[in-house]
Amino acid sequence: MSPARKDKVATVILAAGYSSRMGCFKPMLPLGGSSALERIINAARSAGSAGIYVVTGHNDTVLAATLEQMKVRQIHNPTFDTGMYSSIAAGVSGLASDVDACLILPVDIPLVRKATLERLIAHHPAKQTVVLYPTFRGQRGHPPRIQRALFPKIIEAQAASDNGGLKHLLEQYAQQAEQIAVFDQCILFDMDTPDDYVRLCALAENQEIPSVEECEAILAERKVDDHVLRHSYQVANVARCLSQALITRGIKLNQGRILAAALLHDMSRSEPHHAQAGAAAIEALGFPDLAPLIASHMDLQYCAEIPDDAAIVYLADKLVKEDQLVSLQTRFQLAFERFSQQPKALQGAKQRYDAACAIADSITRITGMSLNELLSTIGK
Repeated sequence: MSPARKDKVATVILAAGYSSRMGCFKPMLPLGGSSALERIINAARSAGSAGIYVVTGHNDTVLAATLEQMKVRQIHNPTFDTGMYSSIAAGVSGLASDVDACLILPVDIPLVRKATLERLIAHHPAKQTVVLYPTFRGQRGHPPRIQRALFPKIIEAQAASDNGGLKHLLEQYAQQAEQIAVFDQCILFDMDTPDDYVRLCALAENQEIPSVEECEAILAERKVDDHVLRHSYQVANVARCLSQALITRGIKLNQGRILAAALLHDMSRSEPHHAQAGAAAIEALGFPDLAPLIASHMDLQYCAEIPDDAAIVYLADKLVKEDQLVSLQTRFQLAFERFSQQPKALQGAKQRYDAACAIADSITRITGMSLNELLSTIGK
């Protein structure tokens, strides 16, 4: 039997508005090394979108050169000043005839991750489904995936002056809707005002690193045991203290990356070879930058003068037994006793202990403080 044909899912980017609340033209605002519009186009293209269509209106000539250079189809909406719905209808009307579904994404929601778009594109909705919503911790966000069966309804509703917008139309099809959970808080974040823009600029710098809330969503989806959660939160507390002490002394570390890896290092604790399993799982979720830290949290070769992100996560894990702070000697003593008659296993435990001690020595040398002093505020 031949495999089922995959739906061709296009992306419709809405970039026709006046940007009046922002005070400047949102599609071309710089955001993490490119413009907001370019960022969305690149994400949609790398996610495998079957065609990218940008609906323009205000300042369409400003966008024309960028769209031509990026080989993206421009759909001009001559009635853009009547509201966003007219741009949605124009975008749907301009889709190729072989498109099965489309993602509708306003340009002012520019940080939706590639992995989120991939998940929406790859999903196989039920036969009766006409709209698929991405959700973060139960809250719907953008972009909805709309099946072709709904295209004529969208176009027809444009003729009505009181159509109520896309949300109103989709509410009529609530029984034919699906939801899909994504680990992407940015599906909820728009860029309407200058304050919004400042916040999104900060997020764009570390978008490949999940936030604490996104880490919690991942842990919840994987149904991680409570005792593992308590351990992970305490490891994150330790990692935060150690990394902050080094950062204040001029050591370059990515604290967001460290905290995310600390929270997620045991996300696959119930699986064999859980460090490697966790690294593979987090990479599959679209966060490859965390994979090396999770993979090495059990066993790390350390021969540096200055700890890096992976070393901080490794040491923090070794300083927490269950959810309690312990000394390295206490943490490893049980392993030394257990493996006393198993030379190879004992050697491995001693190597892990030596690596942890070496990292701790580096930290105390750089900070001039003992581990007890550095961690004295935890739990207070």
